[in-house]
Amino acid sequence: MEYTLEIQEKILFVNITGDFLGENTDQLTENVKEKMVAEKLQLCGIDLSGIRYMNSSGIGTLINILNIFKQNEGEAMLLTPPPGVKKNLEMMKLHTVFSIVDSKEEAINQLRKIII
Repeated sequence: MEYTLEIQEKILFVNITGDFLGENTDQLTENVKEKMVAEKLQLCGIDLSGIRYMNSSGIGTLINILNIFKQNEGEAMLLTPPPGVKKNLEMMKLHTVFSIVDSKEEAINQLRKIII
């Protein structure tokens, strides 16, 4: 798994690629938290379009990131999960926990409505 963090329109975007398993997930969570605090951010979009496979550790990391933002009166949502990943998220009923959108533009529009 590899990831990048970028800020666009006061929203932290986490771009994850590869197999989202257990490696580097603690580092990812810590880097997200540090960036959120340093930049005073409340909104996060997690781009899953580059994910090939995700296991329970990856799902746990997504939930941890969501909790970090919720604890700071913010929100996180998932962007463009591949069909197989989206199906797994729905099977685990995580679409009731996370908002899932099909594009970065849709994420920006929805997130900006939450906290403005």
